[in-house]
Amino acid sequence: MSLQTQIHSLVIRVADEFKVFTNIHSTVVDPKNFDENSFVDINKDVCVIPPNSFALARSVEYFRIPRNVLTICVGKSTYARCGIITNVTPFEPEWEGYVTLEISNTTPLPAKIYANEGIQAVALGNGSNGNTMNGANLVTAVGGALVRWPPIGLPIFLVIVGAAASLIPGLDHVSIDPEVFLLLFIPPVRDLGWRFLRKRVTFSSNIGAARIALVDNRANDLAGYDDSVLLELLESMPDLAGTGFDDAFLAELIGDATRQALTAIIDLVLVVS
Repeated sequence: MSLQTQIHSLVIRVADEFKVFTNIHSTVVDPKNFDENSFVDINKDVCVIPPNSFALARSVEYFRIPRNVLTICVGKSTYARCGIITNVTPFEPEWEGYVTLEISNTTPLPAKIYANEGIQAVALGNGSNGNTMNGANLVTAVGGALVRWPPIGLPIFLVIVGAAASLIPGLDHVSIDPEVFLLLFIPPVRDLGWRFLRKRVTFSSNIGAARIALVDNRANDLAGYDDSVLLELLESMPDLAGTGFDDAFLAELIGDATRQALTAIIDLVLVVS
């Protein structure tokens, strides 16, 4: 499995310590009280997970997440195409430790997991040191978090509280910690049934905005693709809609890869002969 590390992501390798679910002892799987008889411990370079079964493992790497880094974990496409699904809870800022890996074999066939090889990718994102919001939004968030069931209904209550807060002097600019922001703001948003939040990006000056536009365009001019990685990614997609690529480009990419492979074989034959 690929161990390639990108600027924006890291690869998690699975260690050679596995706990595979078994029904030998006919135990009940209880999330609040795991029974050791539910598992069979396997310490090998290759672990075979039975059909429609499940295994726990850990990462080879020890992670220490900075305060301003956000992560999202996704399974490697090589395993996903085989019906092997891996799940990991996102790493919280400032969390550290080995990662517990949950590996599911969704196929009706036994599946091999190779230890010390890549099984998941961790996408990295930049977090901020603080979220800024105006006083009206702050009081609205607090009101929604503290009052779950006002007589007039939560949406109307939030509108009234936010409108009143906007009239209070000194609440035009408030900076709060991200954890506090999530605690106060997310609960009322969830209760309102919102699915999306609008994000607004502002720049301190026109020069700053122009610099960002220039470096973005220049990065696009200088960027390129690893054709083998691009081919693997495109072939893993159910279709090419919304990717910016089409079937003709994919066919050309496959043709180039085939020609390169044949050329390599011919060169090898010539060297041997």
